[in-house]
Amino acid sequence: MTTEASRAQDRGTSLWKPLVTILVIGFFFVGSLIVVVTFVVSSIGYSNNSQSCESGSPDNQAIGAVDDGLGVPEELHDEQLRNARIIDRTAAALGLSGQASRIAIIAAMGESSLINIDFGDEGQGVTNPDGSATTSKGLFQQQTSQGWGTVEQVTDPEHATKSFLLGPRHDGASRGLVTVSGWETGEITRVIHRVQRNSNANHYADSYGPAEKIIREAGIDVDRSADEEDQEEWRGTEARSPGDSAVAGGGTRGSVADLDGCSSDGGARAGVPGRTADGKNTYPWDAVTPAPGVYNVDPVRFFYGECTSYAAWKVNELMGGSPTDIIFDNNFGGHTKGNGGEWKSAWEASGWTVSTVPKVDSVAWWGPNGGAGVGAAGHVGWVDEITEDGRVIISEYNNSYYAPPGHKYSRRSVAIDPGQVGAYLYVPER
Repeated sequence: MTTEASRAQDRGTSLWKPLVTILVIGFFFVGSLIVVVTFVVSSIGYSNNSQSCESGSPDNQAIGAVDDGLGVPEELHDEQLRNARIIDRTAAALGLSGQASRIAIIAAMGESSLINIDFGDEGQGVTNPDGSATTSKGLFQQQTSQGWGTVEQVTDPEHATKSFLLGPRHDGASRGLVTVSGWETGEITRVIHRVQRNSNANHYADSYGPAEKIIREAGIDVDRSADEEDQEEWRGTEARSPGDSAVAGGGTRGSVADLDGCSSDGGARAGVPGRTADGKNTYPWDAVTPAPGVYNVDPVRFFYGECTSYAAWKVNELMGGSPTDIIFDNNFGGHTKGNGGEWKSAWEASGWTVSTVPKVDSVAWWGPNGGAGVGAAGHVGWVDEITEDGRVIISEYNNSYYAPPGHKYSRRSVAIDPGQVGAYLYVPER
């Protein structure tokens, strides 16, 4: 996660994700009180988008949570009801259950207070993990610059709802709600986080109450059963072609693996089962790896014992290199890889394959604070194995959640859902 330039520790440090406070409406009277209604819009980052991810920060306040019992202006309340009904009709037309409507309404409440705003936090000093400006708009604060569509699309409530439910491609495979394993029964804020990738995975819990109030007022049946016949159209979407751009933690510019296979979670793509030829740790520099807090440059131009050093070694090894014959390093392909969180953009800039589909012997990538043990610098690991049910087993260095602190190897004993990884970076061809 750390490079010679930054020396940022890649463990569980918090990433402050600023909030943008926007005065949506001036003053209105409730009895003899003058009340200022303030909306707080959370930055979407890498498609909430950020993310990836994958990030501990002070809790973002859901816009809907500002309702303290005094009520909101009638015109805004009416819009909340109208947008909630659009979300519900869209989910029902796709054959999804009432729980999908509930989850989407809570997500929109947490992002925009169910108001279809045409702005986000641009111009407020908030940036994506790769340094680019955020472009969040609409009910779900989807970023136009991260593959979620045009301004017209992300501010069209029906289109934006389809994107949240089915993924940016509306295909049930490109990181929408239906690609999240166990989405109908999982903790709602965590399920939404897997799609939106807010800086705080618990952000949406504050919106449960306000959203349920709107759901009741709008007369929405959240106990509606799914209709599999209505799901056939989007579930039958053809596999993406290599020329398309994938969306994984905010979109990619590299090519996309065109792999078949759907998991039992309702559309999430699974990789081909298999494992590396040797499941043992092959990192060759443990003997010279320093203690925690000490950073020495290694032969692949990262720091010994960091996650980036290990992942770079594995790529180098797969490409036919050795400790004395380095093929892949920090500058290979003409683009510096940097911290773990920067690897995905470097892969894209080099035109290498970035995918949501796991592949044995590929780099597992997380954006800043994108998962357990992942800090503000992001993280990279290695896909050692894909199980028969499509789950992945990761090996890595310097993830304090799975190993003792400081430059230590770990191999996760429990396979994880592939969607828990921000993206998969395929090893480039020589």
